[in-house]
Amino acid sequence: MNNLSAEDVVTIAIKMEDNGEMLYRRLAKKYSGRDIGEMFNQLAEQELMHKSYFEGLLSTVKTSPKEIWFKPDLFEFLKVFAGDFVFFPNNMLSLGATEFNSLAEALTFAMSTEKDAVLFYGELKNISSEDQKAAIEKVIEQEKAHFILLANEKNNLVKSGG
Repeated sequence: MNNLSAEDVVTIAIKMEDNGEMLYRRLAKKYSGRDIGEMFNQLAEQELMHKSYFEGLLSTVKTSPKEIWFKPDLFEFLKVFAGDFVFFPNNMLSLGATEFNSLAEALTFAMSTEKDAVLFYGELKNISSEDQKAAIEKVIEQEKAHFILLANEKNNLVKSGG
């Protein structure tokens, strides 16, 4: 059977938030002077708040049982996230901040990262204690709101011919 510690899983969540914040900061810089640049700055600030929550959670899981046993498919899912977000963050950040051909591509990429976060945090919530679930659900709802905000921006951009 495969295992990860609770600490490992929360560390992945922290790294995801770090990467999200860096992505949004770079996009804010790239699109500074425009309303969308300010939106990216606001999203970066919200990612910092999420990171802070997970850092607090990390201190509590360090005292929980060392290993969590996962079904093989869940373990594979988490392992992919660990690879993508922990071991190869620079690939994501360079693509996300410098190599987009358009704002629409940047928004699509950002939407994808928010969707991934919702999926990952949903799995994290499933393995969390009852007292942690409500707080993780709040983060999930905020990530969904980010997705909707980004999708609306993309739709407005498409409608305006941008």
